[in-house]
Amino acid sequence: MLNVAKGIYGRQILPVPMVKEVAILPVKMIEGELKQLSLEVTVILQVSAETKYEDPFNLNVTALMDVSKLHRYKGTFGKLRLRTLAAADNEVITNVKIDNLTKDVSKTYYNSNESSALVYKTVVVPITLTTEQTVSDLTLIVFTNEIALQEDGTTPMNLALQNTPFNVSTPVFEDVLQGGATLKMSSVFKLLDTINGYGNTGEIWPGAVHVSGSNLMAGRQHTNAAHPRVQRFPTLNQKIKDYRGVGTNNVLKGIPISDNRQNYLSEVLYSRSPSGLLNLYFSFDLLGYARNMGAFSHLIKNSTTLLSTMDLKEVKVYRNRVNADDVGNVLTPALRDHLENCQDSQKKLIARRSDGSVSLISGASAASPGAVEMVATDARIPQELESYFSYEVVIELLDNSAAALRSVVDMMESEMPEFEEYLDVFMNRGKRGYDVNDYQLSAQRRLEGNSSWKTLLNTYLGALVFLGVSSDLISAARDMIIFGSPNSADQRSLMTFQTIIGDFIGGLRASLTAPAVGKSSAKPAFGSKISASSASGRHLKYSAVMKNKYHNQFNKKTGFDYLGPMAPSSRALSRLPYEAYQTRVAKEVARYAVSSPVALNINRYGFLAPTEIKTNTNNIEASREMEFKQSLDLLQASLSPGATSLAYNYIGNPNVPTVTKTDINALLILNGVSYDVSCEEKTQLQAVYNTVPASPESRDSSLYLSSGSSFVRDDQYLQAAASGSEELQYRSFTDAPDRLLDSDVVQILLEKAADNYRTPKIADLSNIQGSLAHAELSATTEAFDSMNPLEQNINFNAVARIEYLRTFGASGRPRWALLSAAAFTRAMERNMSLLCRIVGPVRVLDIPNPFQLGPYNSVFVIGEGPLPPWIQPPPPSEILSNTKNQVQSLFSLGSLNYKGAGSPVLPQYLCSPSTIRGSTTPHLVAPSAAISAAVSPVGGY
Repeated sequence: MLNVAKGIYGRQILPVPMVKEVAILPVKMIEGELKQLSLEVTVILQVSAETKYEDPFNLNVTALMDVSKLHRYKGTFGKLRLRTLAAADNEVITNVKIDNLTKDVSKTYYNSNESSALVYKTVVVPITLTTEQTVSDLTLIVFTNEIALQEDGTTPMNLALQNTPFNVSTPVFEDVLQGGATLKMSSVFKLLDTINGYGNTGEIWPGAVHVSGSNLMAGRQHTNAAHPRVQRFPTLNQKIKDYRGVGTNNVLKGIPISDNRQNYLSEVLYSRSPSGLLNLYFSFDLLGYARNMGAFSHLIKNSTTLLSTMDLKEVKVYRNRVNADDVGNVLTPALRDHLENCQDSQKKLIARRSDGSVSLISGASAASPGAVEMVATDARIPQELESYFSYEVVIELLDNSAAALRSVVDMMESEMPEFEEYLDVFMNRGKRGYDVNDYQLSAQRRLEGNSSWKTLLNTYLGALVFLGVSSDLISAARDMIIFGSPNSADQRSLMTFQTIIGDFIGGLRASLTAPAVGKSSAKPAFGSKISASSASGRHLKYSAVMKNKYHNQFNKKTGFDYLGPMAPSSRALSRLPYEAYQTRVAKEVARYAVSSPVALNINRYGFLAPTEIKTNTNNIEASREMEFKQSLDLLQASLSPGATSLAYNYIGNPNVPTVTKTDINALLILNGVSYDVSCEEKTQLQAVYNTVPASPESRDSSLYLSSGSSFVRDDQYLQAAASGSEELQYRSFTDAPDRLLDSDVVQILLEKAADNYRTPKIADLSNIQGSLAHAELSATTEAFDSMNPLEQNINFNAVARIEYLRTFGASGRPRWALLSAAAFTRAMERNMSLLCRIVGPVRVLDIPNPFQLGPYNSVFVIGEGPLPPWIQPPPPSEILSNTKNQVQSLFSLGSLNYKGAGSPVLPQYLCSPSTIRGSTTPHLVAPSAAISAAVSPVGGY
């Protein structure tokens, strides 16, 4: 304990009052709209043992709710106003007659360096305030005063003093409530100077303090007499014990709540690689699943803890061939069609976490531990024919929430016996006939080094954080420190401390003995059921079929390449280094006629057009200027209705002349146009039309149809001359002269076929707003109008958005954002890889894009390295241990530090802000500042 300055007691005429405790008690409901505040104010009345105070005196405790009037009692005429309080007695003013300080008193010492015996008496003053409005501010004024000897017992003891001067002690101003909340902090004042009559440097000064310039100084007011400076040490206010709301552990009264969710998977993104592999990217809302399915999720509100209780054991992905128009759902089962007998309807396991074909990654730029991102690789999809496929995900988990709660109970129960010993010493159970005050003070000193209460409190607070059931940990810690610390505890507060923790342990134990079941109403088809249960955990299985199907219509040689050469990735997704992406962006800038591509309204990083068009027969390097002939094979394959798959429609490389002629012929025929070398040998249809059904005739179709007609060519490899000649009965369309194929008429017809015989117009530029393509078209369409259909569609009608995964929403859904120069630069500076996706392409023209192909690498990574793996949360036991260590550090915070002056201080020596007269924010001074000069102290303590 610290020494108290002798000047507090040495110059006082009356007993010195000090507020040891203000207990705020719970009150019962009262009728009407009235509010009640019930207090018990514990006051210690002290006098030096050398001064025997045998006369009766008065103790006044006044509850001041209008703190704007507080200055009236602290100013020059303060003592006159205090005398009026001593003469009154009502709900807010309580006067208590004390007979003497010689009988039924206790003895103690306040300074180990000199004779410092004190006699004191403890008085508890109950106060009940009834108001129409909730009490917002409350300051107690406490003082002692002389009283006249009573001659008439029927006369109130102070009425005779109304016109008679009498001595009043220096008042104590104790702030209790500010803005409706209890005062959290108080101060310890230490003398910075040794002044005769006050005390020595370093001793506690629990009396009046005033502001003088930049100094805090002892005494009610500044005078010319020498008086010391003091230094203020903020510390936890241990005087106020708020028992309102204490007695039940509401933190464990959580009610199981389910949002009836059945789907915890995000939309799957399919990404084809040029090698033919299919990557599936999706995320699983592990936190949402744990909240709905965890056995004790109604008690565990801490997301980190809840995630740690869910051990993700296995992920499996199945593929199933389905009919495109008949997939069905949970509520409406799919109808079976007759073709299904020819299809492979049995689902196949194509990837699993245990063999590495399912990777768990962390791709979001912002930390999102509640969502588990997954990439599954279907390596066998290239072996499948064109069809629609659905994918099913099965996730197996182990719920360890019961074991987590059990570890909390076991830890707290193991610490309770030592605390019980601490409690027994403090309570002195079974003993009688002893001075309670003396014993309590003695017990406080003996138990000062006992940390059993603090160890138990640390575990309790750690458990509150671990479970996430305390909305205000600091307030809970503050209350419990005041209740349990040997410095401030009394029998009632210690019993409250024990009750709170005991109820908490009992509540957890009761929850563990109750049957724990899942709370989802999902059907077993969605896997929200308990597969098995054990003492160590509950086995859970979740399964769901992806809503969006995959259309396997392109082989690995066919697609739009938006990104260019990619770096191989060890985690299934292809990667583009920062520099490579910057080079790709520079190439995009050069493609468009934009005067200022770095303008603020242009996002050159967030939009790309294809850099290469790949088909089975030809690869076209995409640029601003492209030869339309290069696209003929792709165009005829796209427009041809003859085959079920685009891959079957390709003829060959258009750079081969015969293939070019074949493509042109096919395109012309598809658009109802025939051609031949000469029309001289052709016969009018009318001439061969037989109007007599009874006498049918056969005619060679090549006599009146083009030699390139599919009808003519239908049996080209079967028909031969009856004479045995090897000459086929058709004229090869490859014999068409180049001048015909290169004619303007044919070129116009081909381009019109690509444009669907319409003049392409800009339909909706908002889809690519911010892109370079948007900037060019917004300025002028002159260059666009002069382009051929291939250039128009690839440069303007195939622009795709590049988005990166920013974070995950509250429901575990991914939130993507358009990639910008700022986001790219920020990631590059932090050397952080970005998970990106290609969205689109979006349609800008009023005609469909006949050259449209699916993109490669629609989910990819930008960065110097692969995305980091998803890290399984540490086990609950490790989180609990870490939480206890973090809570331990809270005790060193200023708001919880009850040793602000370097050592524990008894509550009665703590001072409220109202103790200071003058500025409420004084400067703290150093011991080397100048001392006020004079001879003797004036103005009291």
